Amino acid sequence: MDISHVIAFFSGVLGKVFGTWLLHFFREAVVPYFQKITNPHVSVTDEWILNHVGTPFDGDNLSATWKVQFKMRQKGHSVVGTATSLCVTGPDTLVNKTIEYKIQGDYSNNILNLHLTEVDEKERNKSSLMLQLVGDGSEFEGYRLFLGRAKNQIRAIECKLIRKGACAKCGTA
Repeated sequence: MDISHVIAFFSGVLGKVFGTWLLHFFREAVVPYFQKITNPHVSVTDEWILNHVGTPFDGDNLSATWKVQFKMRQKGHSVVGTATSLCVTGPDTLVNKTIEYKIQGDYSNNILNLHLTEVDEKERNKSSLMLQLVGDGSEFEGYRLFLGRAKNQIRAIECKLIRKGACAKCGTA
């Protein structure tokens, strides 16, 4: 056996060990560090209330009024959580009905994108929100897309997402 074969063998083994260690370090230290970075001034980790502003863009009124509360957790740019929607006024078949949603989304550059999907998926209850940070970080404004049940079509409405603690000040909590 030639010395060059021995050197090549040990170089390969050491290269493999170093590469494996480097990959492990990247997965265990570097990636988690960047996943935890959030906007130091505004975090969406909290409880929020969704308020609709006006009527949907097709001009027709909503057939029911829902009180929607969000509980979100932010990790890096990713946002996950749950939302509970309670019908407060509308047809008798809907009043006091509750819908549970899971939330997935992202938050970067003061834009919050959320996608809500019904947890038990018995019906086609899905919703998407695109919101922009306004003011001191206790409020987002933007638009909500949802499937309107009465018209069975996608509808859009302007909305505000207000931090639950800030709602006490504005009287909507």
